[in-house]
Amino acid sequence: MARPRPTGPILEARDLTLRFGEVTAFQDVAFAVMPGELFAVIGPNGAGKTSLFNVLSRVYTPTSGQIALDGRDLTALRPRDLAGAGVARTFQNLGLFGPLSVLDNVLVGRHHLMRAGALRAGFGLRSARAEEREHTAAAMAALERTGMADVAGVAVENLAYGDRKRVEIARALAMHPRLLLLDEPVAGMSADERVEITELVRALHADGDLTILLVEHDMGMVMRVAQRILVLDFGRPIAVGSPAEIQADEAVIRAYLGAAPEAATA
Repeated sequence: MARPRPTGPILEARDLTLRFGEVTAFQDVAFAVMPGELFAVIGPNGAGKTSLFNVLSRVYTPTSGQIALDGRDLTALRPRDLAGAGVARTFQNLGLFGPLSVLDNVLVGRHHLMRAGALRAGFGLRSARAEEREHTAAAMAALERTGMADVAGVAVENLAYGDRKRVEIARALAMHPRLLLLDEPVAGMSADERVEITELVRALHADGDLTILLVEHDMGMVMRVAQRILVLDFGRPIAVGSPAEIQADEAVIRAYLGAAPEAATA
């Protein structure tokens, strides 16, 4: 059964600013992500995308401004509280455990849902065994969605980079999030891998009521999957709109594409 969908934004930022001493990572950023939306943040290198993502995932605390998750102050949450609040994230540089199997890596994403303690599990109590089956089934379902169920027993360190990214996405999905934060999911990939991950992200969004916020440098990938896009340049928002609106925006073309409007291509 689908979750009841809130009527207001699931995530909203107002006048958000982050500074490190005299250096401003970004300032006056405002946006709202609606439930079920695939919202993207793009910009040239150094635009402030990663810093914004780290504020959203509670690595950094903003210098000023507000950011709300379902109307609640997101900055009141610790990073470890995000999973319980329905937020999952992936990492640009893969946060996987190489020697562990694909399945074990995905099971890590279920830790906030596990109730059986080490003592009960160690004694093999019936309730602990039932919970283990439940979490394993959920992890396998996530691997099925990402096309990685066939290698559940393989050590992650033996997989190609693109497949490791699928495992990381599966781990995030196994958390049963309402909001999925994807940090540059196609960074460092070959052309074929970028196409595959792009199609996976599109399929995951079309598959249910998952809200996705995507931070990405690959503009082509974003244009194929996003419903709305926020563009940052030197830490400032310069445009927000649909892919068609962003592609036609002269400020975006100058800052991101480095071309005159008539020279830009869709």
